[in-house]
Amino acid sequence: MKKSLLVLVVLIIVIAAYYPKMSFEQVEANYSVSANETKFSVPYVINHGKIVSMNIDDQLKAMTISIQTTSKGNMSIDLPRALIDSTQNGTDSHFAILVNGHGVNYKELVTQDHRALLIPVPNGTSSIEIKGTQVIPEFGAIASFILVISVLLTVVIYRYRLGLNLQSKHLKPI
Repeated sequence: MKKSLLVLVVLIIVIAAYYPKMSFEQVEANYSVSANETKFSVPYVINHGKIVSMNIDDQLKAMTISIQTTSKGNMSIDLPRALIDSTQNGTDSHFAILVNGHGVNYKELVTQDHRALLIPVPNGTSSIEIKGTQVIPEFGAIASFILVISVLLTVVIYRYRLGLNLQSKHLKPI
């Protein structure tokens, strides 16, 4: 009886000593990202850490994710293609994934509207950068339509004015 009680006490002490180091936390959530006045919901799951911020840089065609980690883990993130994508000649190409500035290998699941990435996250990671070839278009379809109409109107007005000037040169005063 004393021996089993002693084993139980030692087991409790060992578990209590190592429990803070054994982190089983997993966060599953959506992060709201704004880009060019459009909001996107980006679902993610991160083990042994949490996302602090997520930003899009349309100049660099990249997403920067600031995180805090408690130990080694991984992050799964579902990126809408309308927000960020990586294509070359109309076909999917690899993202460049940098974890604390170092390239890492990742796994990917591709669908028509999303690209899901599974990224390894070493302990102590503070930033993940996902570089693509395009981010949310700076100008939407409506802006492109307005641009085309503006150019056409400019050409029509210019030709109309030029036509009036040509006619007035050929008219003789009475």
